[in-house]
Amino acid sequence: MTKTPTPTPVEHALLAERVRLHRGVLASSMASSAIVGIGIVVVLWGSTDHALSLFWLAFLRVTLVGRMAVGWAHRRASGGDDMPAIWLWRYRAGFAVHGLVWLLAGVLFLPDAEPQRFNLIALALIAMPAGSLIMTSFDVVAALVFGGPVLAGLVAHLLVRGVGDALGLLFVMAVLFAAALIGAVRTQRMVR
Repeated sequence: MTKTPTPTPVEHALLAERVRLHRGVLASSMASSAIVGIGIVVVLWGSTDHALSLFWLAFLRVTLVGRMAVGWAHRRASGGDDMPAIWLWRYRAGFAVHGLVWLLAGVLFLPDAEPQRFNLIALALIAMPAGSLIMTSFDVVAALVFGGPVLAGLVAHLLVRGVGDALGLLFVMAVLFAAALIGAVRTQRMVR
């Protein structure tokens, strides 16, 4: 059995700072997700089954409440700095579940969307991961566990559906996401 190496004081401080930054962006991350999520449901209200839209919105709400609970628990913990690796894992797990909920939005809403609504949903599904990369540039792993499933689902849908503008949309998505990823990685390296 191998022991996990004890982090140096500098590594521990960097990890604690990353966790502190997660707690700091939590409210804006959740607010932006809620606003975009409600916006999608409003845009789709006349063309999608209301129960389906409300079902997804309820999933989004439960996920956001779960992420909020992690933030509250972290704030109530004894400073939270004694176990930064555990708190980092919890924040990242919240991002991963949150990404799966946005993947579900694509699965539920894209197949039956007419072209205009399809483009709006696709834009939201591109913007959310790109925004996550920008907002959490201090932790690229968290941004990728959120954005990876969302973008993979969108790419798969575009390839299967064979949308006429699929190639153009994939190109725009790749450029936007690559630019955000490069910026996030650069920022994360500067912090180290």
